[in-house]
Amino acid sequence: MILDIHHHGELSSEAVTSFSVEEAIPEGEGYVSVGIHPWKIFNPLDFVAFESKLSDPRVVAIGECGIDRMRGEKVELQKRIFEVQAQMSERHGLPLIIHAVKSADILIPLRKRMSPTMPWILHGFRGKPGLAQQLLNSGFYISIGEKFNPDTVRIIPDTHLLLETDTSEYDIRQIINTIAVVREQEPEYVADVVAKNIYACLNVTDVKEQ
Repeated sequence: MILDIHHHGELSSEAVTSFSVEEAIPEGEGYVSVGIHPWKIFNPLDFVAFESKLSDPRVVAIGECGIDRMRGEKVELQKRIFEVQAQMSERHGLPLIIHAVKSADILIPLRKRMSPTMPWILHGFRGKPGLAQQLLNSGFYISIGEKFNPDTVRIIPDTHLLLETDTSEYDIRQIINTIAVVREQEPEYVADVVAKNIYACLNVTDVKEQ
């Protein structure tokens, strides 16, 4: 069962492991996302490498990609690179896992304009409830990791909640247990919710409705 939508580390049957486009995907079984991170120094050949990686059947998502006002290339270039990846998401039928720092004001209207059919997932969200509600109203899924705003965690509806380890030393079950306490839900219930949402987002066959 996949419970972790965004993970850095070894391939796993329980997680979607993230690789930048220039990284080699190791041998082994697991689920993978590939993206051009906004911190990366962009090379036009990145998209050639990108397309070749998307033929790997383990790739179930695009990302992490996104827009970061605090670091990386100029915002306009980041936006153009992100839009291309969003178009690839639609063309290949893969959801987007999005790195966003102080860029919701760009992403929300961009999603409205592009009207994607594939899910857009904000990873590692730490923002306040007001911003979270704007994103939810715009159709984003929100993924929570080790660090989070408890008030935000409480308002995310079951239908749009995802969890992740990212680079944390905690495993996904520890994060599930923590989120369950904050949401006043049983850990088994939270795990079931997250698995069902991943099933809804990803084109995979091993996550069964329970």
